[in-house]
Amino acid sequence: WEQSIHHFDLMRYVYDAEPSHIQAHTFNPSWTMYAGDTNVSALIGFTNGMTVTYHIDEGDKYKIGEVSFRGDVDFTDEELLKATSIDDREYFSQAVLLSDISKLQAKYGDDGYAYTNVVPRPNMSAETKVVGITFDIKKGEKVSMGEINVTGNTNTRDKVVRRELRVFEGELYNETNNRKSLANVRRLGFFENVEFQKSVST
Repeated sequence: WEQSIHHFDLMRYVYDAEPSHIQAHTFNPSWTMYAGDTNVSALIGFTNGMTVTYHIDEGDKYKIGEVSFRGDVDFTDEELLKATSIDDREYFSQAVLLSDISKLQAKYGDDGYAYTNVVPRPNMSAETKVVGITFDIKKGEKVSMGEINVTGNTNTRDKVVRRELRVFEGELYNETNNRKSLANVRRLGFFENVEFQKSVST
């Protein structure tokens, strides 16, 4: 940041002009290893008509290598690979990786593991430009649905919300049904924001 400011002042000195406008665009190509934007293009215009363009590139593409699983592996590798998509791609995709984490959490969540933690461990080779992914899974404890409360509803009766739910008190937690319930309530169109907040009671 500090170097950017000094460079900006240097351009003002060299061009003997003040900046009049700036346009910038950031984006994250699907193959990058990072969650945040890694590419940036910026165009700076000066009052004397000069323009300066910056472009920062994200680097090399990495192909997908071996995908494996460790930790609490309750399913076969074939079943877990079928639940994910990263192995179907030629190149690494951060967006697909994040989606696969959610898919694995749902697979375990459908068996009652509401707090499954999935951590991807990349193994990158700068020489071959290949990245292997190991999903480290910690499933936690099985939980059942306790009391279901509806809060913040001032637009309709609670029974209108409850009839859209696909989760029920006393049954084993099910992540897919939880997500269906959220989608159903959001689809009602009564609320700006709908959240499902889990809490553990002992």
